[in-house]
Amino acid sequence: MKNKKTISLIITLIALFLISGIIVFIKNKPEKTYTVIHMIDADKFYVDFNRNDKPDADELIKLSGVNSLKPRFGSYYDDQLNYIGIDRAGGVLVGNLANKYAEHNLLYKNVRVKFVQEKIDANKYDYKFAKVFLNDNDWGITLLANGFATVYRDSINAKHYLKHENTYKIKENAKKELAQNYVIVNLKTEKYHKLNCKYGQAVKDFVLIKQDELPDFYTKCNFCYSDNKKENLKLEQQHFKNFDIRSGAIGMYFTDFTKHLKPSNELFDENSRILINLIANAKSSIDIAAYGIDDNKKIVGALENAKKRGVKIRIVADKNAKV
Repeated sequence: MKNKKTISLIITLIALFLISGIIVFIKNKPEKTYTVIHMIDADKFYVDFNRNDKPDADELIKLSGVNSLKPRFGSYYDDQLNYIGIDRAGGVLVGNLANKYAEHNLLYKNVRVKFVQEKIDANKYDYKFAKVFLNDNDWGITLLANGFATVYRDSINAKHYLKHENTYKIKENAKKELAQNYVIVNLKTEKYHKLNCKYGQAVKDFVLIKQDELPDFYTKCNFCYSDNKKENLKLEQQHFKNFDIRSGAIGMYFTDFTKHLKPSNELFDENSRILINLIANAKSSIDIAAYGIDDNKKIVGALENAKKRGVKIRIVADKNAKV
């Protein structure tokens, strides 16, 4: 009987020892790490979860609670910049610095990822929210501490990150970068612009280069590098009529892309006035091909008036057009 109790006690002790060992192993088991395979921004990047060495659609990660500054111009960043107290030029330069920092320190490194269920509808986005850890350091805190990001106040992790936010450091970074005399280089036209040039800020395909490092073949923007206010006004108002091509009854007219930075349904340029005038003076027939013609009320109105005059009208339009 005594031997049975001893054996039972030994078995119990062994079982407890094994259970304790398993618990310790589970608690101290190293978490899986994955490689950051492609950068979009300092707070958004692809993590190679399936280890196939390429960025896949379901591998895009966005930091939860932290928004890095971006090397892009746009009014959608103005709230963040106003909160910090810097302008778009400073914001773009800090965003450029942040992305360089991320490419140097995060790209092709192994990280741990902890997914986060944010309060916003995740189905609206093509990425997943997460906390990312590089060498056990929270990447979001790293960006905040180095003056590359701000806290997203509506995040469930906002309180956790607020104490690490450093807008003073962001402004210092902006000041240092602005002193480097960067310019916006349009890679298509090979022209360079000052950072505050509205035509430069409208360029989509651009890089930031220090002016003293520019290759010789790049040319200045005539608008932002002119000190003559009258000349600037003239540049803003001109329509480059010399680009128009006419041969007999055929004319080809080009939009002044330096004046009108984006498409508009408001017919305020010279080409629009020419078109309306041609429709108004048509006597027998009008043949027109246009996309989105329903949105141009003045054109539709001119065509309706022509139809009332007995003008034969034929239109090639998108399938949803109602004209």
